[in-house]
Amino acid sequence: MLKTYYREDGTPFIKGDSHLKEKLPEGYDASTINISDIRVDAHNLAILFDKANYAGVYYVERYFALKDAFERQQVLIAEENAKPKESHAPAITSQSIKPVNAN
Repeated sequence: MLKTYYREDGTPFIKGDSHLKEKLPEGYDASTINISDIRVDAHNLAILFDKANYAGVYYVERYFALKDAFERQQVLIAEENAKPKESHAPAITSQSIKPVNAN
């Protein structure tokens, strides 16, 4: 079963897929697999994990390529969330609204 855990810094790591690594061909390189037709998200990662469990090497390669992309994406999100937030002055305040002359 595929499980996602999160480290203290917010980055995920995925467990439960070690049995699929045995199906990868020798010299596998995730960067050579085209996954441009798949949205990088947890839902699609879970779908490919299921397919990789019963289908051929094609889905195993795509799963690990998507997993690499997903983990990179999550690291970028964690880094962005760790940055200090910039506060902006509100666009409209009670001082910026001028009273209407009712005469």
